[in-house]
Amino acid sequence: MAELTSSEIEQALREAIAKEMELAPEAIDLDASLRDDLDINSLDATNILMVLEDRFQVEADLETFFEMQTARDILGFLEGLLGRTQGVASTVSE
Repeated sequence: MAELTSSEIEQALREAIAKEMELAPEAIDLDASLRDDLDINSLDATNILMVLEDRFQVEADLETFFEMQTARDILGFLEGLLGRTQGVASTVSE
């Protein structure tokens, strides 16, 4: 698999959230609260994680994923999983 850019990772994240939550990808604010603003519950989060795992061929810890507060947190988490050194670092402590 060719190395992905941060922009490609962000677009895939937006698409996964948009599909699950029936939103337009461009309408997703990366700093919005997943629970309060986007109304993502644990089932939604699990489905989003499964899509992202399939898309990027990675396995992620579900509990760590549940600790994410914003889409930007998820973006940083994905970049970390994919070995990206640029972009937003995950702010969730393990």
